[in-house]
Amino acid sequence: MGSSTIINNSDVTMLLDQSKFKERFGEIKAILGLTDVDCKKIFTINRLDNKSGRSFFREVFIRRGAVSGVYGVEESPECYMTYTTERAEKEALKLYKEQLGCSHQQAIERFVSDWRKSGESKYLPFAQRVLKEGKILNL
Repeated sequence: MGSSTIINNSDVTMLLDQSKFKERFGEIKAILGLTDVDCKKIFTINRLDNKSGRSFFREVFIRRGAVSGVYGVEESPECYMTYTTERAEKEALKLYKEQLGCSHQQAIERFVSDWRKSGESKYLPFAQRVLKEGKILNL
C-alpha cells in the first residue's frame, strides 16, 4: 500500500493557507482526495474580511470524513510566545528573561502582561519597541 493511498484514506485532513501552492494544487487535491467544494473552502483561508472586532486568529481547513469546514484558531498570547519563530519576539523575550533573572515561563508571563498594557494590537510591534529601548518596558 503506497503512502498516497494511506493519505487519501485518512479520516482527518488539516490544511493551513495553501495559496502558495495554487498553481499545482491539482496534485495535492488528488493525493488528499479533496472535492471541488473542499478546494473552494481551502482557498478562502485567511482571505475573508472577517477579522474586525475579533482577537487575532488563524484559519485552518479541517475535514473529518465527508464533513469539512474552515475554522478560526485563536491561541493565547502565552502559547504564541512559547512557540514563536519571529526573531524580534524571541530576542525581546530573551531580554525579559535576562533582565528579570527569571525562568522562561515567568519571562513570557511578564512580556504578555506588559504587551497587554502597551495598547499594541500585535506582539511584533511591542517586541520591536522593547528591543529599541533595550530594556523591559515595565508597563
